Amino acid sequence: MYCERCRILFEGEACPECRRAGREPGPDDFVLAAELSGVFPEMYRDVLRQERIPAVTRGELGAGLSAIVGAQADVTRFYVPFARLGEAKDLADGLFGSGEEEEAFEFRPMRRFRQQIPEEECRQVLRECPRGALAVLGDGGYPYALPIDFWYDEARGTICFHGAKEGHKLDAMRRCDKASFCVWDEGFRKEGEWALNIRSVIVFGRLRVIGDRERTLETARQIGLKYYPTAESAEQELEKAADRVLCWELVPEHMTGKLVNES
Repeated sequence: MYCERCRILFEGEACPECRRAGREPGPDDFVLAAELSGVFPEMYRDVLRQERIPAVTRGELGAGLSAIVGAQADVTRFYVPFARLGEAKDLADGLFGSGEEEEAFEFRPMRRFRQQIPEEECRQVLRECPRGALAVLGDGGYPYALPIDFWYDEARGTICFHGAKEGHKLDAMRRCDKASFCVWDEGFRKEGEWALNIRSVIVFGRLRVIGDRERTLETARQIGLKYYPTAESAEQELEKAADRVLCWELVPEHMTGKLVNES
């Protein structure tokens, strides 16, 4: 059933919020699709625009059902036409997570286990390598792997990235938050040998946007400190790009590393 006053769907005879009687929803009735806070409302607005799904926020309902405008509130409710509700919910779940637990998945063990390096050595590679390759589910179901700068937040155990607030990567994250990330070092040669010995690490996990503003800026700062020649130059760049930057992180679920001789 549908409540015209609260703009929500419910089961039973009366709306759980206002206790009024409901009716069957029509295709043009605006219905609650998502409740978001922090930087997430802005992201969701952009995604809905890209998909051309009409939407309004709670503060706009009195002014008519029109395109999304207005300032971000502490908690923003998004309403979409009932006919597009499924699409809007799928977009929100893909970008921010549905909160539902998935069936446990068991990662396969490394086949050539004698080449495996210990976990602490994997973390060392993540600390020291300048960049890696992030692989996500791209357009048309094709894998999309890209070289990318990163910072390993060892305190949290996550791998952090930064970039624009729209693009192929974010579209892929919206569809599926699962990803893998691979890094490898420059390698070394043993005396008298031509072949390199290279350590590589592959991390499987889930991507999520860093919603807290202060943490976003600190993450961008740490990435800058890793690559810019001085702390001053990193801070100057952060000041210029602070309003445009978006940071996200890979939360590891499985990590393996190995040492391979190229011969």
